[in-house]
Amino acid sequence: MKRDKTRRIALDALRGWSALFVVFYHFAIDPRYDPMGYTHNFFTSQAYVFVDLFFVLSGYVIAYNYLDRLKNKNDFYRYIKLRFFRLYPLLFYSVVLYIPIKLYAMYIGFDFDKVDYGYKDLLIDAINPLLLINSFPIIASDAGLNPVSWSVSAEMFSYVIFAGVLLAFKRNKKAIMLLMSLLLTAWLMHHGRLNETSNLGFLRGLLGFTLGVNGFLWLKHLRWSHKMGYLCILVLLGIMFLSAQYDNRLLLLLPYLYTLLIVSFSFAEKKDYFFTNKFSVYLGKISYSVYLNHYLVLWLFYYVGNYVMDYQVSLLTTLISLILVLIVTLIYSNFTYKYIEKFFMQWVRRR
Repeated sequence: MKRDKTRRIALDALRGWSALFVVFYHFAIDPRYDPMGYTHNFFTSQAYVFVDLFFVLSGYVIAYNYLDRLKNKNDFYRYIKLRFFRLYPLLFYSVVLYIPIKLYAMYIGFDFDKVDYGYKDLLIDAINPLLLINSFPIIASDAGLNPVSWSVSAEMFSYVIFAGVLLAFKRNKKAIMLLMSLLLTAWLMHHGRLNETSNLGFLRGLLGFTLGVNGFLWLKHLRWSHKMGYLCILVLLGIMFLSAQYDNRLLLLLPYLYTLLIVSFSFAEKKDYFFTNKFSVYLGKISYSVYLNHYLVLWLFYYVGNYVMDYQVSLLTTLISLILVLIVTLIYSNFTYKYIEKFFMQWVRRR
């Protein structure tokens, strides 16, 4: 039991830090937030790759929790209900919250990424994530309100595929999961880029998810030291550095490296301070909220900074903005975790 708790804390912490790195990415690469590129470097400019760690980690954890529990239709419905209410309430809240804010922005003439942004665009941007289809090229090519929500669509799709494989191929589930990863790997190598979101994000998500599942299926019996995970982190940083300097196709290796990293860190020990310190544990708990909330916080900071305060851009003001974005995101995410995520998790388990 202690080992399982330590494993959960370690993997949650890994998810939490990854969510924070995605915040750095969106701050650093968008000229609205850092127009002078003060925070732009080989790490922050490519930190979108940590979204793929979410997918691999999710596949590993779901396999750990549900591999032997999905045996019939009732199990399937129970599983989908639990996963849906784990993800959708905060997604719904975050998307709906965008609507009045964007209406106000349209009224005052706020600048959008799309020229002549109108009510039809707003309607499509709302429908796309609310129907969980914004990782597919169905309605529009944009990710919709709350642009990072495409990954929730991809994750929910992966949940359904995982359960379908377990029910349809009970005796051959390991072989089917491995085959899926191989086919998706062939697609990725042919496609040549990892950073897919609203068009082919469902394939990107499913690749990471199946790799995580296969990591559990095929590697769980290995008795690795969690210190192997730190070696994986060094390799990760090396790949990101070389990718920025030479060829960004090196990033295609990362979902596979994440599989080794996650399997390694699943053997974390309680004495490992990086995983068990209070901030890492706290960050792991609110990681989903941090991920879904940070884009709106960034957007509001841009509006306040440029349209209300009209501050002058400098290294100091940029760093202050980044620190404030992180603080506000963490505080706000603590609120949404407690009153939305946690509430609905407890509610659905009682049903």
